Amino acid sequence: MLFRDDEYMDGGFGVEIVKRQKMVILMYGVVWYFTFYYLAKYTHI
Repeated sequence: MLFRDDEYMDGGFGVEIVKRQKMVILMYGVVWYFTFYYLAKYTHI
């Protein structure tokens, strides 16, 4: 839902950029998720 605008971009170049942004955001999300999960589990804040 955050990336609905990628449907309106023409050309493969714009689509590739959007796909790369999605992958980067996804990787950062996973990294942050595991970081907070580790902190919550092993350091009782």
